[in-house]
Amino acid sequence: MWRKPETVVVMDHSWTATARRADIVLPTTSALERDDLMINRRDTALVYMSAIMPPFGQARDDYEICAGLAERMGTHAAFTQGRTARDWLTWLWDGCESVATANGFTLPDFETFQQNGICDIPASDETRIHLSDFVADPVAHPCNTPSGKIELKSEAIAAMQLADCPPIAAWQEPVEWLGDAAPGQLHLVSGQPNTRLHAQNDNGRASRAEKIQGREPCILHPDTARAHGVSAGDIALVENARGGCLVGVTLSEKIRPDCIWIATGAWLDLRVIDGAAICIHGNPNMLTYDKGSTGLSQGNIAHTALVKLRKWDKPLPAITVHAPPPLS
Repeated sequence: MWRKPETVVVMDHSWTATARRADIVLPTTSALERDDLMINRRDTALVYMSAIMPPFGQARDDYEICAGLAERMGTHAAFTQGRTARDWLTWLWDGCESVATANGFTLPDFETFQQNGICDIPASDETRIHLSDFVADPVAHPCNTPSGKIELKSEAIAAMQLADCPPIAAWQEPVEWLGDAAPGQLHLVSGQPNTRLHAQNDNGRASRAEKIQGREPCILHPDTARAHGVSAGDIALVENARGGCLVGVTLSEKIRPDCIWIATGAWLDLRVIDGAAICIHGNPNMLTYDKGSTGLSQGNIAHTALVKLRKWDKPLPAITVHAPPPLS
């Protein structure tokens, strides 16, 4: 994919794996360098995020960057709608006030919210039962289906004639799974890390402190580790036909012996070693299947992957993804 675009432009505040592959990088401010709102309908509090430091170097807010690009392209008025970044924050807060009023409580005005920094939402003891209105009166409260009822078969999906998405719920054999695994193959589970969010702040101290010899840790059952000739603290190569990654070995009795766990988000540090594409830092995206769950949903099937594992007995390549790239 990276070989196809003529030009790649990235906005970021760190030299992430994506930014390092861009032709043009527009430096943005971090959350500590700008004012913003942290709001969500499900949160118990709304937070005004105040900048605690000025923008570093030539960094600018995302909105300021995009507004500047829009001005160059002759679309500034349409993009900004005549609002500054602060105008958009007050506009968003006006919307919050309207939602609050509709739900029976009042929010402070924007200036008071900014000064206080936080606004607690009144606790709600509302209990909702799924489809309760439909159950009580199916005629007055029909489902959002062609018949207005609960449907076990979808004629709309049937009309699409998708080979991998039948109109009635049915089990479909995964493209890769343990039921069809070769001897020694493991099922890859790539969950969320404890030390970052996805790949955010992988260069931070918390994330890097969990690495093993600089590599993302994996989790194996002790029996699996013995069967593959690895021990805690070793570096292992996890691979399949799509690629490979180097990981540090940790052990746990809580994982199934036929599985391996590697957190998502290690910044890609790609090498070609002995003709194979390997992330020497431990990004499991090298191993996952790039195919949608069905022709209809196109959902992510990252957990549908089989891999093999073996101890890495070659010299360890130096990690470079956490250092600034050469700019010359």
